[in-house]
Amino acid sequence: MSVIVGIIHKGVVYIGSDSQLTKGGTKKNYNHPNNRKIWHPDGREHLLMGSSGVLKGINTIKSINGIIDQKTLSENTLNYSFVVRNVARKIMESMEEVKLIDSKDYNPKMLNEFLFANNDELFMIGSDGSVLQIDDFTAIGSGAIESIGSLLSTESEEPRTRIIKAIEAAIQNDIYVGYPIVIMSTKNQSAEIIQGKE
Repeated sequence: MSVIVGIIHKGVVYIGSDSQLTKGGTKKNYNHPNNRKIWHPDGREHLLMGSSGVLKGINTIKSINGIIDQKTLSENTLNYSFVVRNVARKIMESMEEVKLIDSKDYNPKMLNEFLFANNDELFMIGSDGSVLQIDDFTAIGSGAIESIGSLLSTESEEPRTRIIKAIEAAIQNDIYVGYPIVIMSTKNQSAEIIQGKE
């Protein structure tokens, strides 16, 4: 399942994730950039996404070209309403195409959840396509409870430290979460990789 942690700090969104991939009774840690659970859509540094859930879902959404159209970007109209009407809908439609939506009881649910950031705004897109705009920090995935507990106790610390501590809390308690930790932000294209406990 994994854990994805997002923090807004001084006009920048920071997102961190673990790197463990689990299949059946085995777990693997693949370090290739294509396997990361967080990424910059269309290579745009001010956009950042992360996903927890099945790998095929992450692959599917990472491969969408133009998740945000050029007109929206140039007119700077990417806001909460746009994320609800367009981004979440496009994600749901793409997941439906690859049969990663369960429609029990007429309530469609994806097998993934997402964090989506634009500059200093952070949104959580739930498995049902619902959208929450985040004020400060959040976490998704199987290690979310441990991570949020950690984030609540580290509010005075820097984002990098908070993310590492939050993901390490999940690693200690959740069998589906493991190193390396990857941290990215909406201020540049770089990715920091933390291979083990510091």
